Parts: sequence; structure tokens; C-alpha cells
Amino acid sequence: MANQTDFNYGMPLGGKLVPGKILIDYDNGNAEWFAGGDAYPTFKSSKDTGGVGKWGWTPVTNTSVENLWNNPPSGGPDLKNQYSSPDALLNDFYTGKSISGLNNQRAYAFNKNAPSTGKTLGVPGVRNSSGAQQPPKPTDPAPPGPGAPPPAAPDGGPTSTPTNTGAKPSVPQPQNTSIIAVYPLHMGPKQDRIKFTALEYQASGNLSTGNIEARDRTSSLKDRKPLGHVFLPIQASITDANSADWQGGGLNEIERKLANLSGGIMTAENETAIGSVLQDAARTARNDLLKSQREIRVALAGEAVGIQNLLGRFGSVLNPNLELLFSGPQLRPFEFRFQMSAREKAEAENIKKIINFFKKNMAPRTVEGNIFLRAPNTFLIEYKYSGSEQEHPGINKIKECALLNCSVDYTPLGTYMTYDDGTMVSYAMTLSFQELEPIYDKDYKGSHSIGY
Repeated sequence: MANQTDFNYGMPLGGKLVPGKILIDYDNGNAEWFAGGDAYPTFKSSKDTGGVGKWGWTPVTNTSVENLWNNPPSGGPDLKNQYSSPDALLNDFYTGKSISGLNNQRAYAFNKNAPSTGKTLGVPGVRNSSGAQQPPKPTDPAPPGPGAPPPAAPDGGPTSTPTNTGAKPSVPQPQNTSIIAVYPLHMGPKQDRIKFTALEYQASGNLSTGNIEARDRTSSLKDRKPLGHVFLPIQASITDANSADWQGGGLNEIERKLANLSGGIMTAENETAIGSVLQDAARTARNDLLKSQREIRVALAGEAVGIQNLLGRFGSVLNPNLELLFSGPQLRPFEFRFQMSAREKAEAENIKKIINFFKKNMAPRTVEGNIFLRAPNTFLIEYKYSGSEQEHPGINKIKECALLNCSVDYTPLGTYMTYDDGTMVSYAMTLSFQELEPIYDKDYKGSHSIGY
């Protein structure tokens, strides 16, 4: 028997059904509910949630309910219109019919597939395997809206046959078109992962006005519509390298005095002040000439006849006052390598979708007439923790990136092998990114423990 089962279940909220799926774990009785086709659960339940042996339900992260309120699944109610705030939604979840409905679904799954285990674990509503009675059905909510899954069957069971029998624990596959693919197909619900999001490139220049704006890309990310998401496992080698450009710079004594003279003239308030600056500079130069007149004569002679470093032949050089000087920030590069091997047909399709996703979004965009080309789409790279939308607390953050190179090895095992449908047995994809903006000190003011 499979350790886990997931099936469609529209959760009642305020008399309406919110489309989603419920995932049941037969080993420990844990359950998770996913809104729509989300890759991450919104609510979770275990034996000790809410207290020892309570089998309560709680949001997966402190932003789960807010995400559901802001982005309800298609085909369900408009939760922003239904509830004044995420807190109001959560209050209805705890006081309404949501929890009883979720518990009934879990009880149904155990009664049908693992009654003895459910009884041993103490899952609410589970009967002995010899009993024919099924758990009570949840109180019927109002009819679902267009596109929402139908309510539970009269016996309290799911409306579709459980899936993934005999397979590894899996992330429910997305129904919403913004998620392109997940690899591996049966990625564990609690597995850390990398989320790649494609975004339309936003130039700093505006062709309509002709102006170039000082754009803060990081703060404007939340207002930009994603063009698609891909989820991949975190690789064995994760690195970053922050660097700044420092270079040696020289300023000999003659150049220093000329720079001071230029600055004095610029700051002089009138012609009299300029004359005073020039007189002081001439007096200082005359005194310096008297102190080093031999070296200066040799240096000037070399300049007159075009001989480089003539003074060096006399054992002297102009003191360059060499100093390491900051010359600017640098843009960080990032490289990822993923080897993907298909274990079933659906996973093979996901692999090909993932390769297509990166190649398509890094390609220059054509415009009508083909006179000009538009910049390719860019990418947001995020490390996600424990199968949720939470930023990984132990790995660096990454700013918006351009994909500079996408290389695919179709025979990474060293030989040509395909499945019956022509899919290669394995693919190795290497992605080279570079951030669009440098990292500044202000970027470390957030709550992330490492930052960028």
C-alpha cells in the first residue's frame, strides 16, 4: 500500500468551496491541504497540532493564509471580497466547517485504505477494519462556483480516485498555467527546492518619453506578473561570490600640485583670489625646483626627446604615491547544473518543458518589422525552505538575473540511449546567470540572516 495519497477536495470557506487537494500520509496520519494547483500546502495537520493528540489544523507558514487571501485559486470564490483581511479568513477556517470537512476526508481515506493503522494512530473518525460504518460526511456547503471541484461524495469520501499509488510522496502537479513544471515529478512535500521565475525585462529607459529612470528593480518585483515558474531540487554545490573592483592608482607630486591648483582656481570667488592662488602656486613650485633641480632637469630632458623613464637611469623616479582605490561594484555570476533522468512518461514531459522554459525565455524577442530586437526575459531565482514559499534561512538571496548561457548535454552518460518515444534517458542542463544590479549596503537591511 502506498504511504501517501492525494485527491481533489474543495474546502468549504464561508459557505463556498475553495478548489484544492488534500494529501494524506498513512505512516503518521499527517495531512496537508493545497489550494488549487499550488506546489506548496496552505494548511497542515498532525497528531500534536494544537496540543498532544489534538489532530488540529494550522497554516503551514505565517504567510500561507495571506497568500491564499491575495491569490485565491481560479474557479473558486473571491476571498478578498468575502473576507476583510487574512485574519478574518483564518478565523472562519477555525470556527466554520473547514476543519471538520478536512478531518472527514482524512478519516475516509484511512477507513478505506488503512483502517487498522488509523485506529492505532488515533486518527479522528477512523473505525476498525471490521466495521462497515463510514465517517460522517461534512455539512454540505453552498454549490461550488464554475470550475470548482464537486463537493465530497455522500459517504464523506473524495470525488476522485486516489492517485500516486505505489509512488513516492509527490507535490501535487499544478493546474495553473504560471507553473511550467516540477522536477523530480515526485518531489517530497517538505523538500527544499529552487524556484526559477521568468519575468519580462524592464529597461530603465522609456521610449515613449525618451527619459532614463533610476529604477529599483528589487522593490518593484512584487508588482510584476510572472511568466512562469519552474521548481528544481537544490544541488550539491551551492556557492556565491561577492566582489568589489579595487585598482591601484598613482598621483605623483607634480600631478598633486596641479590638482590642488585647479581646485583652488575653481573655488576662488573673484579674479583677485585667482591671482593669489596662482602666486602661491608659483612660489611653491620655485622652491621645489630649487630643492630637486637636478632630477627635474633630467626628467624634463627625457620628456623633450621622448625617452621613457630617463630619470630611472639615474636611480630615481617620481614618487607615484600608489594607492589601492575603489573603482566600482561588480555583478555576481551564478551557475547551476541539473542532471535530469526520467522515470516515467509524465516526468519525461516535465524535463522537456523545463529545458524549453529556459531556452525560450533567454531568447531575444522580435518586434513587428524585424528592424529591432527586444531584450530577452529575465529570471528571479529563489531558494525555498521545507517545501514552502518561505525563503531558505541558510542560503543567500539572489537579485533579478539574466540567463547568459543554457547548455544541454543530451548524452551525459557517455552513450546514446532513448526510450520508445524518443526521450533521452538523461539530460544534463547547465545554466549561467548574472545579476542585473550590484549588491549595495542597503540590501542587507532586511530580516534574512545572511542576505545577499
